[in-house]
Amino acid sequence: MRPGDGDHIGKSGGRLGRCGWGSNRRCEKTGINLAVGQEAVVNLKLEVGELTQEVTVSLETPLVDTTTASVAGLVGEREVKDLPLNGRSFDNLITLNPGAINYTYKSPGTVTSQGNTFSVAGRRPLENLFLMNGIEYTGSSQLSITPGGVSGNLLGIDAVREFNVLTGTYSAEYGKRAGAQVTVVTQSGTNQFHGSVFEFLRNSALDARNFFDQGAIAPFRRNQFGASAGGPVKKDRVFLFGNYEGFRHRLGISSPSVVPDQEARQGRLPNPATGAYATVPNLRPEMLNYMQLWPQPNGPEIMVQFRHRQG
Repeated sequence: MRPGDGDHIGKSGGRLGRCGWGSNRRCEKTGINLAVGQEAVVNLKLEVGELTQEVTVSLETPLVDTTTASVAGLVGEREVKDLPLNGRSFDNLITLNPGAINYTYKSPGTVTSQGNTFSVAGRRPLENLFLMNGIEYTGSSQLSITPGGVSGNLLGIDAVREFNVLTGTYSAEYGKRAGAQVTVVTQSGTNQFHGSVFEFLRNSALDARNFFDQGAIAPFRRNQFGASAGGPVKKDRVFLFGNYEGFRHRLGISSPSVVPDQEARQGRLPNPATGAYATVPNLRPEMLNYMQLWPQPNGPEIMVQFRHRQG
């Protein structure tokens, strides 16, 4: 039995029309919990019974996977929806599995490798494979094929039901790369209409001043907003579900720089020996107009501290 053989992924029941020598006798097993990427063997015992006898067996304990030798870690719907995620990127939950770490894999000064990257069981991040509803899900990075966007996150946790991380010894249906196989299953509609609307806001008005901020706090605005909705198209047959998530990020970064002080803007520089300011020899006044290209200083004077150390 695999996910899809029954009604849906999750707790379901298996039912046979006849499992004994009685003409109307049924056997039913419920409480079978199938996760994405999992196979389970459920054995039914045939016994002699009455024509009207019905046997129901409820399985409350978790199934032990004796069918495959794969090592997997399931992240269910409750973890995806309830655990706090800075940025609402569900792939951060991959690190809940043993042997998985978040691995920053970027070239300095470039915009490659958008999104989070992971090393699972010591493998390189580019050796992992993501599958969404059975279809390969890759990113546009030049360094890693991990899916992600310009926000640096993999958004849309409202659209993810659960995902499973296979770390090794998986069956022949998986392959192409030697790393982890991350299988993602999306949400689906139900017989009732449901939906949600959200927005998360961060801004500099609620932030403390950075150590390098000499003046006002650098401007910062982040808006994450979206909505999801699902329902029936044809009851018990066809369902519809959609999800949208937007990300707007505006951040000013504090960067200490050396700029000319007020004395230098007038063509006066300190003497290296005495520290006294004097006009630069052969000064051309028209060159002082270029001093306006530098911003005004708003921090301590470096040359003053240098003279103090020299003294």
